[in-house]
Amino acid sequence: MSKFELVPTSKGKQYLFFEKQFFYKLKPTDQNGITIWRCRLYYDKDIRCKILLRSNNEGEVVSLNGQHDHFEKDVNIVEPLMKNVVQQIKEKLNSARAPLKKTFEQTLNN
Repeated sequence: MSKFELVPTSKGKQYLFFEKQFFYKLKPTDQNGITIWRCRLYYDKDIRCKILLRSNNEGEVVSLNGQHDHFEKDVNIVEPLMKNVVQQIKEKLNSARAPLKKTFEQTLNN
C-alpha cells in the first residue's frame, strides 16, 4: 500500500495528495476506517475526472479505481509544500503577539 500526504486547503479542510494529484474528501470515514476521496478535477467541465481513492486510518491508499488521463494538470511538487507553509503562517499570525513581519520570517526559516 502507498502512503499519501494530507494538505490544508484555503477553506480549512484537507486535500489528499497522492501521485501528483489532489483529492477532496467525498465521504466521512466509515466504521472500518476507510475514507473515500474524489479527484479535485471532477467538477472541471473540460475534464470531469471520475477517479475515486480509498484510504485507511494508517495513512495508506487502499484502492484507486483507475488512472488519471489529465497529466497536463498534474500538481507541481512544490504546491503541497506551499499550502502547508501558508497554513502554518495563518496559524502563527492568529496566535502571535510579535510583529507580523517577525512572525512571518520565523515561519519561513523553520
